[in-house]
Amino acid sequence: PFERFISITFDRQVMLIGRASRCICKIQVPLSAASVTVRGWRRMMRTSGVQSAPGATRAAHALYRPESEVVLASSFGSQDIWKQMLEDRGLTVRLAGEDMSKVETGIVFNHPPGVLEAVPNLKAVQSLGAGVDFIMQDDGIVRRGVPLLRIVDPLMAERMATFCVWAVMNFQRKCDDYFRAQMECRWDKSVENYKNIDNHEVRVGVMGLGLMGARVARTLAGLGYEVYGWKRTPVSDGRGNGGEDREWGSGGGCGEDLEALGVRVYHGSDELLTFAGKSQVVINLLPLTEETRGILDARLFSAMPRGGAVMNLARGAHLVANDLLDALASGQLEHAVLDVFMKEPLPETCPFWKHPKVRVFPHMSSVTDIPNGVEQILRNRELVLRGEPLPPGVQAVPSRGY
Repeated sequence: PFERFISITFDRQVMLIGRASRCICKIQVPLSAASVTVRGWRRMMRTSGVQSAPGATRAAHALYRPESEVVLASSFGSQDIWKQMLEDRGLTVRLAGEDMSKVETGIVFNHPPGVLEAVPNLKAVQSLGAGVDFIMQDDGIVRRGVPLLRIVDPLMAERMATFCVWAVMNFQRKCDDYFRAQMECRWDKSVENYKNIDNHEVRVGVMGLGLMGARVARTLAGLGYEVYGWKRTPVSDGRGNGGEDREWGSGGGCGEDLEALGVRVYHGSDELLTFAGKSQVVINLLPLTEETRGILDARLFSAMPRGGAVMNLARGAHLVANDLLDALASGQLEHAVLDVFMKEPLPETCPFWKHPKVRVFPHMSSVTDIPNGVEQILRNRELVLRGEPLPPGVQAVPSRGY
C-alpha cells in the first residue's frame, strides 16, 4: 500500500509491415520495478523482430554535434558490436590508422600505444569499463590534461558481488573437489570431512571499498559471512566506503555504513597484515596504482591463515604470480580464483591453466553492459562538449592514479 508508482512512456519510431510507424506505450509500474520494466521493454523490442526505422532517432536524445567524431580502440572481442551500436546512434566512429582530423573523443580499453596521440583535437578519453589504469599509463594522454572517464554502472557491482558469492561458496563447500570426484565416478562423502562449513565460520576480506568492493562486502555480510575490509586511506566520511578508494569500480561509494553491517574496516599499510591475518579468503578489488602493484605477494599470503584462498578480480599486476604458485605448493593457500592477468589473453604456457588449485576466467567476472555503456558514452561526450559538469565518480583523478 505504500509502494510509489512511476509512469513510463515508451516512444519509438519503428518499422511495422514495411512502413514507418510511431510506437507509443504508456504504463504505470511500481517504482522498484521501473528499471526492470524499461530493460524488459527494450529487450522485447530487440528480440521481437521490430526494427528501428532507417534514419529514426530518439527525439529526446538527439545526438549532440554529430560532426564531432570518435575513435574506438579496444582489445575487447566485442569492439565490432560497440562500433555498430555507436554508429546506430549517429556517431562517426574511426579506427586506428583512419583520418582523425574531426575526432574529439577517444573510446578505449587497453588501446594500442600511440593511437590517441594521433588525435589533434582530443577533448576527452572514455574507458569502456570501470577501470582507467591503462589510460593512466599513457603519459602522453595524461600530460594533455583531457578528462579521463569511466563507465559507472551499479549493475556491474551487482554482477561482481554475484561472482564473489559463487567464488567464496565454491571454496567453502569444496566444490572443485566434488567435481574431481565426479570426473572419477567416485561417490565421496568425505570431501568436507562429513561437516558442512557454515557461512558465519568463513572470514572474508575485501581489498578496495569502492562501489564494487562495498557491494561485495555488503552482500557477503548479508549472507552471514564474517567480513573485513581494507583500503589504502583512512575512512574520511565515517563510512566504510569513503576516502579515495570510492572512485574505483563505478565511482562513488554505495552509501552504506559498512561497519554498521558488521564489516570491520582496516586501512593503510600498517594494518594490511592484520587484515590479512583475519581473512581466510582475500578478494582483491583495488584500483591499480604504483602503491597497489604487486600487493598480492608472499608477505600477504604468509600473513593469512593457512589453507586460505585468494581471488584476484581487479588487475593482473596486483598479483606476484610466482609467490602465488609457491603459496599453493606449500599449502599456505589452497585455492585461487583469477579473472585478470598481466598478459591477456593468458598464454597457453601459463601454469595457471592446468593448476589443480586455480580457477581461471577470461576477465569476465563483471563486464560492461554494452547498451548501457553506449548511453553513458553519449551522455559523457555531450557533457564534455558542452562544458558541463560530469556525474560524480565518472572522471578519473590522475594524481590518485585512478
